[in-house]
Amino acid sequence: MAVQFDIPLVLIRKAGKLPPPTISSSNSASHIFWATTRGLEEERIEVDPALISKARSVVVVDDVLATGNTLCAVLSLLTQAGIHDSDITVMVVAEFPAHRGREMLSRSGFGRAQVQSLLVFEGL
Repeated sequence: MAVQFDIPLVLIRKAGKLPPPTISSSNSASHIFWATTRGLEEERIEVDPALISKARSVVVVDDVLATGNTLCAVLSLLTQAGIHDSDITVMVVAEFPAHRGREMLSRSGFGRAQVQSLLVFEGL
């Protein structure tokens, strides 16, 4: 998408995958199966803050919005890098409202981020 629209691409990855310097945020396991079978495990995600322009809006593209844990960690990184949550748009492929991910975003202080879902699977 970044190439198609001629905009910068910034990767957010698991800790240790990007060269320093990075900033990081903790991310509890958000995959429902993983969380229920192994307990809530925590991992860290990172981004290079120098790649994020403070004067721009940001679009986050993610595959799934379920519990909201991953997106909370991503939005935390972006705010650490100087982006206001009102300047963030989140686009997800599939959303599972039964897991209350949007509520988690709001409770975590990211209620002004715009969230758009391609597919919404009610009752799952």
